[in-house]
Amino acid sequence: MTTTESEAGVFKIDSNGLVTNRDAWAYNSSQETLLTKMDSMIEVFNSEVERYKKEQPSSVDDFVIADETQISWSQNLKRYLAVSARGKRTLPQLTPSCVRVSLYRPFFKQYVYFDSTFYWSHYNLPKLYPTGEVNNRAILVSGRGAGRFAVLATDVTPNLDTVEKTHVFARYRYEAPDTKGALFDGDQPEIRRVDNITDEALAEFQGIYSDTSLTKDDLFAYIYGVLHHPGYIEQYADNLTKEYPRIPWLQGYRELIDVGEKLLDLHVGYETVEPYPVAEEFTLMPPEDGRERYRATNMGHPNRGSGARGKADWDRTRIQVNGHLTLTGVPERASEWILGPRPTLELFLQRMRPSVDKKSGIKNDPNEFSDDPKYVVELTKRVIRVCVETLDLIDQMPDATKV
Repeated sequence: MTTTESEAGVFKIDSNGLVTNRDAWAYNSSQETLLTKMDSMIEVFNSEVERYKKEQPSSVDDFVIADETQISWSQNLKRYLAVSARGKRTLPQLTPSCVRVSLYRPFFKQYVYFDSTFYWSHYNLPKLYPTGEVNNRAILVSGRGAGRFAVLATDVTPNLDTVEKTHVFARYRYEAPDTKGALFDGDQPEIRRVDNITDEALAEFQGIYSDTSLTKDDLFAYIYGVLHHPGYIEQYADNLTKEYPRIPWLQGYRELIDVGEKLLDLHVGYETVEPYPVAEEFTLMPPEDGRERYRATNMGHPNRGSGARGKADWDRTRIQVNGHLTLTGVPERASEWILGPRPTLELFLQRMRPSVDKKSGIKNDPNEFSDDPKYVVELTKRVIRVCVETLDLIDQMPDATKV
């Protein structure tokens, strides 16, 4: 799908998702918690640099403090320690502008501290998402070696595990203007947005269908539609776990473009779709405080009892939010959309539970992503709708017949 492959591709550049090697520190649902923890780790790192200068150890690995409640080391960060101690790298300082929103897992956004000192690799992401303010639609596909093919879309910085081994094909890329020979008044030149879809790919697209009205947006939507086509996924299931997707030219291209556009709007704009009309079932005496009443803790399907061979029998028509609130009337069809190894709704619910990282002790509470006490509950209703409508759109696909 990219021009970096041996065959001509659709996209000029691509990328993997972000790898930090310290997600518990670099990601959090609370921006305040994220900044507090990163500030603490930066302080520890800088103090280790000063200690390294004084002691001049022969081995960085044996020298650094091993307390994972204070700092999370990686080989990159240890190398930066030694380089900084020699004065060849400026000591890091907490920079609130480094915080941006990231799609960490399907329909689960987190704040991330996007600073090259504290992540392992950003790949080409700075060319696709140069700032936190940039919204750039991208198709995310599971990478080589994934257990099962998955595809999703976003317009914010993705993680390597948004889907398994996430690979990113963005609609646009961003470039710094050529400043050679130019005179400036001291201001930095603005980056410019350029098409990431090649002219050659568009020309082939138009030529195959003898339709010069087709645009690069149409091609982007067509690709997203094809990647959701059950016939395409079934036919190329083995290939899709070993190599980048190859996009065939199928009949019914206008229908595929239409479905692809609707899927893109649905998956990128999931936070604004109409909530699915499930019922809120409370116990007799729920808390009066709205935040406690709607605070998500359990976030899972209740078990109706032992099923066949003692296995759990999950009631997929209900979602237990906490000890006093259950969402009822959830359509079972919502659990039929599989994204990778498991139903998409299950993957989402798992991430909506507050957690504490065992090594660092850092708390991550999805309830804190928004000031709205019903944020998680309302988002869950929206994701239910997204799951159902995704399947409805997939059912509208034309036959996977090649041109």
